[in-house]
Amino acid sequence: MNRVIKAVDQVARVTDAVAREAGRLLAAAPAANATIDALVVATAARREPKVILTGDVDDIRALAAGYPHMRVEGV
Repeated sequence: MNRVIKAVDQVARVTDAVAREAGRLLAAAPAANATIDALVVATAARREPKVILTGDVDDIRALAAGYPHMRVEGV
């Protein structure tokens, strides 16, 4: 994880707006019950480019379903 953070050189803060969006995503996708996953999707929705790399493709895709411009790729 440290290597990824160093390579990206940026860590997003969780604002009130992002937290509220994450809550909305969790309510809309009850099968995806991971708060961290919802925070990742809510944060990505506010940034460019909109590609999420994850080992948890199913939950992230369920949460990102409302964002047709967002791509989810497994790693």
